[in-house]
Amino acid sequence: LCSASELGKTRGSNSVEYKAIGNEDINGKDNDSGQEKNVDKKADIKNKKTMPSIKLVIYEGRLYSNADNICYYRVEAKVSGYPEPAIKFSKDDSNGAWGKYKAQVNLKQGQEYTIAATASNSEGVAADSIMLKYTESGNPENLNEQRQANEGGNDDISNENSAEILTFIAPILSENTGYFVAGQNGYYRQGGCIFIGDAPASDQCPQGMPCTGFLTYGMDGIAGKKVTEATIDFKLSKKWGDTSIFNTLVISVFDENNVMKPMQSFSSDCGGSFTLNNLDFTAFIQHSLDINNTGLELYCQFDPYISDHDSFWDGWEYQQSDVIFKVKYIK
Repeated sequence: LCSASELGKTRGSNSVEYKAIGNEDINGKDNDSGQEKNVDKKADIKNKKTMPSIKLVIYEGRLYSNADNICYYRVEAKVSGYPEPAIKFSKDDSNGAWGKYKAQVNLKQGQEYTIAATASNSEGVAADSIMLKYTESGNPENLNEQRQANEGGNDDISNENSAEILTFIAPILSENTGYFVAGQNGYYRQGGCIFIGDAPASDQCPQGMPCTGFLTYGMDGIAGKKVTEATIDFKLSKKWGDTSIFNTLVISVFDENNVMKPMQSFSSDCGGSFTLNNLDFTAFIQHSLDINNTGLELYCQFDPYISDHDSFWDGWEYQQSDVIFKVKYIK
């Protein structure tokens, strides 16, 4: 059987040299935008299970509906943990219209409501709540800011709403972006598309093996900045074969010690388009900038990390231009 292959990338002072073997793309045709290389060895990437965490924030509102004289808020659960936690809100007047991480609360004049939410997985349960109340139009009240003050937030945080927030779109480093196929004689392609799933048998590996996508971004343009939010939007370019064998997609990052940390997981039922966006990821980006690390390296793979060993490519393909990394920061 094939064992896992090693991705030829440089982290810190560690580097590995590889021998190029061809230019064949997923379709088996020549593709000058990508380059396959032999890989000496690679240990399977293992995702460590973690307890869930959850924090509720108001992302829209207060808003008003004059027709029925209500004030409403939209709340988002910023969640982390692996396996992907199940989210439950105590109230959602949108009936799930804004997605599983968001809820809407409608309030009539004089009403208030404390919305609570839980995040649960096999490792435990986390909960958070936030109070919402009806306020008259034209009399703004920033409940997020009030909450930070009640929790002992510092002046830098509480003053962020008055600061100018800019958006930085990080450039992707094509030469260190692509996918690799596991196997003792496995291979990887860098410079082309990102593929997550499994590959059929090939000259490099006598049976089908799982594939991991990898992406690298440069953040030099925001070195020394204070980050308020970091997100990565994945827009599916093409679905290949049968993806029903896959369960959960896990997005992980490498820290300064080459330790891989799962950031967020998504159900394979999401259709291949999703957004990486949680508090842990934003905190990771800020920490990287604080230690002068302006490179972001991500790994994307399905869990369980398996193949159906058929003669087809199965999985999700992304073009580099369809995976957008945005960072909001204080000017």
